[in-house]
Amino acid sequence: MRTATVAVLLLIAVGAVGQELPPVTPLTQPMIYDSTGKVMGQLVSVDDFNAAGTMLFSLPGGDIVTLHLKRFSTGVRWGNAIAVYYSLPGCLGDAFIAQTQSFSELAAVVDKEENLLVADTVTAGVRFNFLSSLQPDGNCSPQPGQINPAVQLTITSAMRGQFSPPFRVANMHRIRIVSTDRYSEAYKEWLCQTTGMACPPPPECGDYLLPKSEE
Repeated sequence: MRTATVAVLLLIAVGAVGQELPPVTPLTQPMIYDSTGKVMGQLVSVDDFNAAGTMLFSLPGGDIVTLHLKRFSTGVRWGNAIAVYYSLPGCLGDAFIAQTQSFSELAAVVDKEENLLVADTVTAGVRFNFLSSLQPDGNCSPQPGQINPAVQLTITSAMRGQFSPPFRVANMHRIRIVSTDRYSEAYKEWLCQTTGMACPPPPECGDYLLPKSEE
């Protein structure tokens, strides 16, 4: 009986190997253009939950940093994945970020004036009392507080003179939320409304597309 079972499995395996399977199609990374049509580069990753992506930039000294793009109501613009804390109200003055072990040696953000700010995250952190903070959603929060440890950001370059938002994403492929049961239906509805993604009605959640205007 055991021999017969093995023989059947062997025939199934041989049949599967002999089948001609369909080929896969390689895709290129989505390209980014600014409002003037200037090529900025490629997205190296896509955060489908936040309708965002990341790009790599080389600094004048040769160091490489990651910058984030994010979809807002005004289009795709610079958007930070972390909060930036300021010494003055209105998101002005000295800028700091919270020091975490998730950073590489350099952390980079773009402020509301479109300046590129970079921090060396391997330096010793300090205690910093802030009076405002630039949140990842692009809003400046007037709520004061303290972060410890924190590392200071320094202005490295002016992005405003190089690239003009809003940006356009070309060759954006279909992106998929893999774990659809991880988030509540209320969160999914909020996601669809705030990002402009085309979502099927709940509870069915599968493939999501960035708006047609961004393809």
